[in-house]
Amino acid sequence: MHIIVLGGTNDNNGILSDFTKKRIEKCYELLGNDQNNVNVHFSGGFNEKFNNTNISHSQLCINYFEQINKLNIKINKQIHEKNNNTVHEAIHFGEYFANNNLNIKII
Repeated sequence: MHIIVLGGTNDNNGILSDFTKKRIEKCYELLGNDQNNVNVHFSGGFNEKFNNTNISHSQLCINYFEQINKLNIKINKQIHEKNNNTVHEAIHFGEYFANNNLNIKII
C-alpha cells in the first residue's frame, strides 16, 4: 500500500500549519497495526508561498510524523520535494504511480 500525504504549508520557522499536521496525524491513524509493506510519500519542497525555510516541506512533515510516532511504527518514507504546488503533485504522482498495482490512499 502507498499513502500519499499531500503538501501543505509551514511558517518561516518551519512550524507546520494545523491542516498539514492533521494530514500527517490521519496518515498515522491509517497505519494502525498494519504497517507491513506500507510506503508513505511526503510531498512538498520549497516555495515562497508555503515554505521559505532551508528544509524541504516534505522533510518537515517527516519530522512531525516522527514526533507523534509514539508506537514507533516503521514505515518506508519517501520524500518528494520537487513538488511545489498541487498541479505539480498531481502530475508527479500520476507519472510516479503509472504502473503501480498496489492500493493508494491520498491524504
